[in-house]
Amino acid sequence: RKHMVLHLMQRENIAACTIQSMVRSVSARKTFEERLDSVLLVQAWVRGNRLAYEYRRVKDATVLIQCFCRGMKIRRQIQVHQAATAKIQRIWRGHHAYSTYTERVMSTISIQAIMRGMINAKQYSRMKHCIVALQGLVRGVLLRGNIQIQFRAACAIQRIWRGYGLRSTYKSEVQRIIVMQSRFRMMLVRKSFLILKEGAKAMQRCYRTWTYEVAKTEVVAALRLQSIFRKHMVLH
Repeated sequence: RKHMVLHLMQRENIAACTIQSMVRSVSARKTFEERLDSVLLVQAWVRGNRLAYEYRRVKDATVLIQCFCRGMKIRRQIQVHQAATAKIQRIWRGHHAYSTYTERVMSTISIQAIMRGMINAKQYSRMKHCIVALQGLVRGVLLRGNIQIQFRAACAIQRIWRGYGLRSTYKSEVQRIIVMQSRFRMMLVRKSFLILKEGAKAMQRCYRTWTYEVAKTEVVAALRLQSIFRKHMVLH
């Protein structure tokens, strides 16, 4: 009986030790799983914060580069606009100066023509009075001389009048040509400005699409790395 009692006690001790070891292993597994879940959560939070920081830094750098590029483009457009404005102002000032110069020249020519006409009229009147006074003495000679003088005076007046008409027509044609040239130059400047504007818009669209694709590829790569690392941590 004593041997049987000892044997039963040994079996009970062995069973108790087995149950205790099983309970301890279960509790250890639960604590390990809880700690593993907490560690995974902490790692995910840290990785998320790190990726968010990297994303913000890349985004800030991209925005800074975009601002710099846009500033350069706007400065170049301003320089082009300033150059075009200066050119248009220079052309307009030249046209204005030329128009004022032609007006002054025309007024001077008109005054000269009037003065010459008055002088010629005075000379003609004097000559006429002299001829009228001397008609009684030598009518035949003076009559022929008077006819020749009148013919020469008429030729001179016709020559002066024709020259004035040709000069006025020439100046009007020159002014018309200058106006046409200025309009054509303005049209060329507008066309070049529109072409530069379209090219700048196309470059801007290409740059924006490129930055968007780069950011998209970086985000996809980060997500893939995160999933691979999580799988690795779960396996190990």
